[in-house]
Amino acid sequence: MCDTGMMRILYLCWFVFATAVPGTAQSPDRAERIVQAWSDWIEAGGTTTATIAIIRNGELVAAEGISVSSDAALPLVSLSKAITAACVAELSEATDLLVDTTIGSIIDGASTVSDRTIAQLLTHKSGIWPDATQGDPSVRDGSSPQIGAVARRAMDRDPQQGQPGTYAYNNENYAIAGEMIETATGQPYADACMQAVLEPLDVRTGVLGGEWGPQGSWGGWSMSAPDYARFAWATFGPDAGIGQAPEDWPAAALGNGAHY
Repeated sequence: MCDTGMMRILYLCWFVFATAVPGTAQSPDRAERIVQAWSDWIEAGGTTTATIAIIRNGELVAAEGISVSSDAALPLVSLSKAITAACVAELSEATDLLVDTTIGSIIDGASTVSDRTIAQLLTHKSGIWPDATQGDPSVRDGSSPQIGAVARRAMDRDPQQGQPGTYAYNNENYAIAGEMIETATGQPYADACMQAVLEPLDVRTGVLGGEWGPQGSWGGWSMSAPDYARFAWATFGPDAGIGQAPEDWPAAALGNGAHY
C-alpha cells in the first residue's frame, strides 16, 4: 500500500504471493529480495507511505512499512472490488446471487439493464456506460456509502452507451452488485460482506469507512496489507474455491494471457 504524496491519496499499490515453486521459491532470502525491489520501486516513485505483505503457501513470510506500521490499515480503493466479488461467491448458496442471476430478478425497476447478469457486472462486460463516478465529487460526500444512489443512476441511464459482452471498466457495475447484495440479504452491504467474507478469515483491520468509505462496494474498504494478502490467498489462491478452478468462473480476457 502506498501514499502518492502529491495527490495525498492512499492506494494499495502492490502485494505479492510467493508460492512454492521448486528452487527459487524456497530460497530463504527470496522474500528479502522482493522487499528490497519493492523498496527501490517506492523510492524511485517518490512515494512517502507504503506497506507490503508477502504470502508463501498461505503463510505470511514478510511485511514491511514505510512511514507507517506494516499492519496499518490503508484504503484499498479499487481493490475493494475483490471483496465484493468474493462476497457474491460466498452468498451464492444462501441467496439467489448466482453468476447468471439478472439484475431485474433482484432489483425492481432496473430499467435499461434488467437483463444484465452478475457475471457481466463482476467482469465489467455489462455494457453499462459511461462511468458517471469518474470525476464526480458527490460519490465521496458524507460518511455513508453511496451504493444505492450510484446504482440507481446507472440503472436509469437511457440509453446505455456500452456493448454487452465487451469489457469496459466501470465502477457502476460494482455499485449495482453492492445494491444486489443489500437487496438479496436485507442487510447493509458492509455487514453482509463482513460476515460472509472477512469475519471467517479473522480479518481484523477491514472496515468500510474513512475518506473513501462512501465509494462502498467499488472502492470503500480499508485494510492492512497482511490482512488483504490473507484474504486474497484464501479467496483466489491455489487451494481456494475460485483459485482451484478459475476457468469455472466468469472472466474478461484483457490480452496477453491476463484476465479480469
